[in-house]
Amino acid sequence: MLISVVTTLETVEKAEKEKADLLQCKSSADEECVKAEKELIKLKDFQEKQQKEIIMSRDTRQLYCGVSKKTILLQGIQETEEDEESVQDMIEIHFQKPSNRGGEIENIKYVSKGITWVCFEEDI
Repeated sequence: MLISVVTTLETVEKAEKEKADLLQCKSSADEECVKAEKELIKLKDFQEKQQKEIIMSRDTRQLYCGVSKKTILLQGIQETEEDEESVQDMIEIHFQKPSNRGGEIENIKYVSKGITWVCFEEDI
């Protein structure tokens, strides 16, 4: 009978140890699960932010490539001592003057190589 009690105690101790090991594993698994859930939330937030940015960029950024119907290329502009910005301003003033049959200018790009583009606003 003593052997039976000792064997039972050993079995109980072994079962208690295995139970403690399982509880520790469960605790570690729960911690890993919480970490994984937090990472998943971060990834979902990041994905939502990217999707919003993509939608906004589709709405606000439109690519246009082409030459306006009211664009002219000026060539043969004499080199002057003026800086590029001053020459660009003089060209803009010239094309805006009513006496030159001018109008609103959308854009001027002057590069000091004697060539410039003038883009006029289109009438709507």
